[in-house]
Formats: sequence, structure tokens, C-alpha cells
Amino acid sequence: MAIKWKQSDYMQLGKAVKQFNRKILELETDENQAFLPDMQNYKQMKESIKTRQELNRYIKSLNRFKKESSQKIIELESGEKLTVWEQREIQKMANRALTQVNKEIAEQEKPTESGYSLAQMGSLEVNRLKKQAENIKGWQSKTQSSFRRNIESIKNLGRLDYDYRKAEIYMQNYKDVMGKYSSYDNYEIFEKFVNRYKNPISFWNRVKNHEVLKDLTYQSEQYYTQAEFNDFLINDLGIDPEELKNIDVEEK
Repeated sequence: MAIKWKQSDYMQLGKAVKQFNRKILELETDENQAFLPDMQNYKQMKESIKTRQELNRYIKSLNRFKKESSQKIIELESGEKLTVWEQREIQKMANRALTQVNKEIAEQEKPTESGYSLAQMGSLEVNRLKKQAENIKGWQSKTQSSFRRNIESIKNLGRLDYDYRKAEIYMQNYKDVMGKYSSYDNYEIFEKFVNRYKNPISFWNRVKNHEVLKDLTYQSEQYYTQAEFNDFLINDLGIDPEELKNIDVEEK
């Protein structure tokens, strides 16, 4: 569920970030500086949090660094060094990321109306996802720049809840598909409708029970005339006709 911030949330997150950064400064020496976790930025962290589950997870994660045993520096099989805390937190994110990727692979392997799955029909996406899964599983064996790139990828995948990430991708794909009408009158009304949903899950909840709105395949194959596009805005999106211009366009 999308988070509705309370004053206590700001305070708890701020306290956790402050204590985490203070501990980094206490531990930092010339010898271990390169192996300690990065300092956390409160503003960036707050902006990246999309659900209450994520907020609670972030705070608990930062608080776990207080334990002395979590501050120990270890060496991975690849030779890369990091703290016990960072190794454990990355592994947690890797597990979440792998769960998400495996769900997406399962979606690709479901039979379509033709009786064949997208994977069976040669989808490049399923190959990309399987390669991604292998990289996630083997993150501790990566070295140098590959090690850091893989960790950033895991963090991006593992930080978001699966439903949020799926809705986020859907919302962006929806914008991309409907972009073909950008030269039409009233396209800015469509953009305004979509952009008012600051949380992708709210957008998905709005369209998921509507046969026309939720079907991206249908929308990608369709090409509305100006009059049909106006009709889509009024009847499917529920836009007030008085907001539109040129709504009486007739096709010849």
C-alpha cells in the first residue's frame, strides 16, 4: 500500500539515518574507509520510499548496523571486502529481487490464448530475465566494477515491493503506448489524467477493472482517429466533455 507519511515516520527515519551516519564516522579510518557502507542521505531515502513496508524495512536495516558484530569487515570469495551488515543486507535485497524476477519469468512462461507462452514464441524478455536471475544469484562472485554494478542493480530491484514495481512498469508502458496520439487535440488532457496519479499502484487500481483501459495489447494495436480519441477520453477515462476542444470532429 502507498505510504501516507506521518510526523512520527519522518522522525523515526531521520533518527535511524542520523545514528547510522554517526556510527560510520566513528568507525572510519584510513585503512577501512573503502570497505564501510556509504553514508545515507535522508532526503534521497525519503523520496525513494514508496510503501510503508519499505519504510519499516529501511529503518530496521539501518538499526541493525548498531550491532558490533555487523560492523566487522569480511572478504567475499571474489576478494571484495565489505562489512557483515552490508553483505547481509545485500543478500536480503538479492532474495527479494530474485523473487521478483522469477515471478516475471513465470508470467512469460504462462500460455497465451494461442496456447503458447511468450517464452515458447521466442520472447527476448525471458532470456534477459533469466540472465538477470543468474547475476543476482552470483553477486558475491563478481569483482571490481562488475561487483558494484551488480549491487546497484540488486538494490534497484530489491528496494521496491513487487506489486509497486509491476505497476510502475505498467504505468510507464501505458504512457509510451498512448504517446502515438501526442499530436492530437486533447492529448494534454490524457497526460494530465495519468500524471495526477503520483503512485503507480493507484493508477493500476483505476484501470485494472476496465476492459479497454487495462489492455495494453489492445491499445498498442489500435490507432484512434481524433474523434475516437475524444470518445475514449469521455467514455473510458470519464473526462468532462466541456474540458475538451474539437469534440465534434467527424472523419471523412
